[in-house]
Amino acid sequence: MRTVLRRLCAVILMVALLLTSAGMAEETDESGHVWTAFDRELAGYRIISQLDPRFDTSTFQYKNDRFVVNGCGPATLHNGLAMAFRVTDPEVSDALLLEVMTITADFQNPAQFGVNYKRMSRLTEPICDQYETLTRLKGTVKQVVWLKKAGSAKSLISAVKAVDGSAVIMGRINPSQNWGEIIDLVDYLHEQGLDEATITFATLSGGTPSTGAPFNMGSQGHYISMALQVGQFLDYGSIYILDSYPRAVRGEALSEVYTKKYYFAENNKLTAFRTNYAAWHLSPTVVKCEPLPENQAQLASLREQAGSGASAAKEYRSFRIRLARRITTYGTGTLLLRIP
Repeated sequence: MRTVLRRLCAVILMVALLLTSAGMAEETDESGHVWTAFDRELAGYRIISQLDPRFDTSTFQYKNDRFVVNGCGPATLHNGLAMAFRVTDPEVSDALLLEVMTITADFQNPAQFGVNYKRMSRLTEPICDQYETLTRLKGTVKQVVWLKKAGSAKSLISAVKAVDGSAVIMGRINPSQNWGEIIDLVDYLHEQGLDEATITFATLSGGTPSTGAPFNMGSQGHYISMALQVGQFLDYGSIYILDSYPRAVRGEALSEVYTKKYYFAENNKLTAFRTNYAAWHLSPTVVKCEPLPENQAQLASLREQAGSGASAAKEYRSFRIRLARRITTYGTGTLLLRIP
């Protein structure tokens, strides 16, 4: 019994030390949520809502309908780019939305035709020179790269090694099938001292109600983005959902801001998500998903033991994969890896 208690105390102490060393325990809000420096930074990015009245105009019409109805696809592209290029200016954000939905649309006519998410590669092609805001944002980093094959840690690590200085590396990837590769990339970036690097996955499907996925919505499904920062993900398993359709998390009341609840909030079933994560808003369009304390303690314990041998390292990697998959998404999305 004493041995168990000593081990438990050691894990608790480790988590406390990690919180202190990483600057995590910097600010606590009135709800008791601890805000990190990265949380505050992310809350300041222009992660848009498709319900915003300023987009309910003919300028932002999409596929022969109002943006509020059809806009989740273009919005998730915008939000991925806003994360990767650190967009905080409202005017830049508005111009970015219109440009990205135009450059990726059939015939560059989003009012009538839908976007093709594979056309994000156009940001690295001469056609991008026609778009002022996209070109300006690209100029804020030394290099923007499109990877034809971005599904493996090997290809992503090779791309990171090839850049010199700040960069945004993009490509297509299915996170649900490639969490092991993503975790290997995170570990490599940490080894290189790049804990501030961010990885965003845009144009992911949150699923339909029949899937029971935590962020599902509507019979046709709904696009969301998912993001992480290397240091936060490595230490605590934190994952962020960028959602253009604000909805209430568990414990939040419906309001003018949140007219609907997330599936995991309105459903009392013991879903895999709710039994592994706590979720709260950094802003109406950003939900932070934090592993529950017992999961954070297990992450810390397994990480400490991972260096003792191949079996321990495999167990640590497998646990992280299982935990990340509790945030269920579907399909291939657009990866945006930002190197500071």
